[in-house]
Amino acid sequence: MAKKEGRGSGKNVFFKNQEMNFTLLRALMGTHAQGATIGECLAVVLNTKNSDHEAFIRAWDELGRANASRAEAAAAAGDAVRARECWLCASNYFKSATISVNPFEERHKRFWELSRDAFERAGALFDIPMERLAVPIEGKLLNCYFVPAAKTRSPTLFIVTGGEGSAAESYFWAGAYALRNGYSLFLYEGPGNYGPMHESGLTVRPDSEASIGRALDLLCARPDVDQERMAIMGISFGGYLAARAAAHDARIKALIPDTPLRDFYLELSQIYPQLFQAPKLIDFLKDHVMSYSDKAGLDLLLWEGGVKSFGEMSAKREILKQYSLVGMEHRIRCPTLALVGESEGAQILAQAEEFLRNIGSERKSLRVFTEKEGAASHCQADNALLMNQVMISWLNEVFAG
Repeated sequence: MAKKEGRGSGKNVFFKNQEMNFTLLRALMGTHAQGATIGECLAVVLNTKNSDHEAFIRAWDELGRANASRAEAAAAAGDAVRARECWLCASNYFKSATISVNPFEERHKRFWELSRDAFERAGALFDIPMERLAVPIEGKLLNCYFVPAAKTRSPTLFIVTGGEGSAAESYFWAGAYALRNGYSLFLYEGPGNYGPMHESGLTVRPDSEASIGRALDLLCARPDVDQERMAIMGISFGGYLAARAAAHDARIKALIPDTPLRDFYLELSQIYPQLFQAPKLIDFLKDHVMSYSDKAGLDLLLWEGGVKSFGEMSAKREILKQYSLVGMEHRIRCPTLALVGESEGAQILAQAEEFLRNIGSERKSLRVFTEKEGAASHCQADNALLMNQVMISWLNEVFAG
């Protein structure tokens, strides 16, 4: 499988460089959540040459700072609505800078902190202010967020981000739409995500049920959470993490993996077949031949796994094989809606179809988004609004029943 197949975008419209193009799509998702403007995102395209990664990072940084400045001015004038909107945009743009930077660089943490801080300042201005909830694990804390839809018991959407996502980005991807439709939000960052890596050094682990279970303990103890209407959504690699949690925890009443990833080792070996055959060659190509964005993407895998080279990662292949749902899918019995984009490739679609065949749920379906719908990209980054409409309509039916 080609590398671009897993990323999934039909055509690179804005930049020929795939990573730059996908980052632009992700930023544009914020438009339906008051977290981006079309003009500001297009300004990045107009002012950045293809594969000029430093100019690309700088453009997002400048947009973030401009919106943060406007937010400060609005707050000083007592205009909470404009302050909230500008903080949301700032968070989204700083996030775009974060995912464009190699995680081993010091500025990665700085951009992530700017995105996090802007999001927290926006959340403090929500109609019902956002709360930070600290989930204990291994003697450390996962800093996550709860956004109540109402002061009474409400259904909750628990969003698990992917390998290069954040709690803030989860809000733009799916959280804001769910909130507008009466769902409280739990925005989760687990081991291996940006926050736990930068704050606690918690690297990724296959048994997502452990940390997600601790988070559910906190949620289910709240009087404003309806335990019988607890849905979990997983974005990208989060599709595996959420599905694995659902296989172990009956408190999860509905599951939406976007996309379902049942065997990470298989997926990795399909994308990079040389990884386990010639890891030293991959290390050489990464360090001396690949573009900045491709190197950053590979280094993210290493950074989140707590290793420095693919030679080191290859030596731990038995651990990688534990990132699998094989043999436990039948334990998933809650209603399940699997989502996938047709441009994500044959291997991704095949895993989604096999996942659906193997789970034990009586109510289960697969929704394949198409290029004709403008939603064929990875996790529907090109049409997140349509994905949200499909998901919330399905959840409303499930919980009404």
